Amino acid sequence: MYRRRDYGLRGHTKMSASFPSVCSIGTVDPTGAAGLATDLRVFALLEVVGNAAVAGLSAQNAAGVRRVLAVPPSVIRAQLESVWQEARPQAICIGLLPRSAAIKCVRKFLKAQAHLPAVVLDPVIASSSGFTFLRREDVANLKELLSLATVVTPNIGELSRLTAMPINNLTEVEAAARALAKTGCSVLATGGHLPGRFCVDVLAHESRVTRYRSMRLPGTMRGMGGILAAALAAHLARGEKFEHAVVKARAFVRGAHAGAAMTSSGTSQLFQVRKRR
Repeated sequence: MYRRRDYGLRGHTKMSASFPSVCSIGTVDPTGAAGLATDLRVFALLEVVGNAAVAGLSAQNAAGVRRVLAVPPSVIRAQLESVWQEARPQAICIGLLPRSAAIKCVRKFLKAQAHLPAVVLDPVIASSSGFTFLRREDVANLKELLSLATVVTPNIGELSRLTAMPINNLTEVEAAARALAKTGCSVLATGGHLPGRFCVDVLAHESRVTRYRSMRLPGTMRGMGGILAAALAAHLARGEKFEHAVVKARAFVRGAHAGAAMTSSGTSQLFQVRKRR
């Protein structure tokens, strides 16, 4: 298993006066394999306090998505106000915001904050099973969130939708990442959907593009994009330098895959974190 120092934890032996906190804004997955439940599990494993504002409720599992219900904007805002009143988070992780009303609500709330912490945006547009969460007008509103984000973590399909650029290889990934970064945020594009023996993630940050190459992970695990975003938010909340946080978040994803629990359907989901051999 991972030791605490493997991903930058200090190994607290006594109750600390305070821990950094992260607020996750997204949708509930009843299986716990993705969405807010997974985010909170990541935060606990990385020893940051996790808060959550529910923007949507879903009925989904490994077989697919049945229904998604958007939470009224007034309720989303009330949740965010409650979190901020209790303790302002050191980072924010944004996942699936179903429909434009939820997206606009979150954007308006964040824009009104005098001091906005690090914001990690996982731009969930469609499920891996093919269910479309966001329509064209919803995606247009999602783009308006980019200027408030510290970093956005799209997969290849999401990156293509956000930039309206075709992506079939790493050169096109880099071009699209650079284009999206012009909105003012860094871009960590995950390359798991491209074919090949290796998985290559592309980071566009401060006018530089960096490739992170690793062996492709075997099997099927839901929620890996969300795990990456949550881990990145947690490390930023802990005060890690940005590029160090990216490296540690990617290592966390690989460890989460190694320690995943197998479900009866044959898929796996986050359970614990182990060092890959």
